[in-house]
Amino acid sequence: MLMQRKKGCVRLGPIPGLTASLLLSGCATAPSEVVCPVPKTYSLEIQRRAANELKSLPVNSVVASMISDYGVVREELRACLED
Repeated sequence: MLMQRKKGCVRLGPIPGLTASLLLSGCATAPSEVVCPVPKTYSLEIQRRAANELKSLPVNSVVASMISDYGVVREELRACLED
């Protein structure tokens, strides 16, 4: 049943809504290509300075943990670029 009457008003059944949902879902498209961001390149001198500063941080440093996470993200970016 497409329409239902209830106390003087017309209410559409579930069919029109379902049809609209199915038609609109066809509009979504997948991206045609993946674009990987390129990690910033640091000179050897900067990398050495950063390593020395990292060594001087306290053992349970939150900053050291965040830098470790950043290293993982950089590896993932490199892997993305290789694909």
